[in-house]
Amino acid sequence: MAEMLFFMNKNKEKDAMKAKMREEKANLKNVNITETAETNSRKADFDREKGWKATQTATKSNLKDVNITETAETNSRKADFDREKNEKNTVRATLTSLKDVNITDTAESEIRKEQHGREKDWKETGRSTKSDLKNVNMATAVIENEIRKEQHEREKAWKETGKATKKSNEDVNMATAVIESEIRKEQHEREKAWKETGKTTKSDLKNVNMATAVIESEIRKEQHEREKAWKETGKATKKSNEDVNMAKAAFG
Repeated sequence: MAEMLFFMNKNKEKDAMKAKMREEKANLKNVNITETAETNSRKADFDREKGWKATQTATKSNLKDVNITETAETNSRKADFDREKNEKNTVRATLTSLKDVNITDTAESEIRKEQHGREKDWKETGRSTKSDLKNVNMATAVIENEIRKEQHEREKAWKETGKATKKSNEDVNMATAVIESEIRKEQHEREKAWKETGKTTKSDLKNVNMATAVIESEIRKEQHEREKAWKETGKATKKSNEDVNMAKAAFG
């Protein structure tokens, strides 16, 4: 009920407002608005623009028969045009006068000719070297390769001997340090002498023609005999030490 009364009051207020608006429109329908500040401002703007256009039209009408012959701008443009025209004429004249000139020799041409000749000789040398080496068999073993192979095999055998010695000495009483140190000292001296011999041999053979097979066979024979004697010495030493009491030798 209260809501119905609320909406009824609202509708009455709306109807009263609409009735008031209709009354005001009826009272003001015969009113003639003649002048305001806004209309005066707009009229002034319109009159000013109209006068400016009229002045422009009159100026154009008065100046239509005027012939402008010379100004500072036209003089500047004419000077620029003449300068550019003279420059182009100079270029044309130079090209015309030089079209029959034959440049035969200059410092630049000499330098380029020298560079071309040097490069040509370098390429020819490269082609000749390549042609001379095309039949060389790179797989052919030389003495150096054989020596390196032999050194590798000897080093490999030495490492295998070391491994075998280490394995055989796993159960040896470590208190017997005297005989072991003597053996190691002997091995070190023998290896040192072998390296010294290698250096001496290499120094003696640096000027020898490696293509000579006789010297190679002699060197290999000498190395074989030395290695054979070293092995025999090792066998004899090992055999002589078979009955040595290691504990007695260490502790007296």
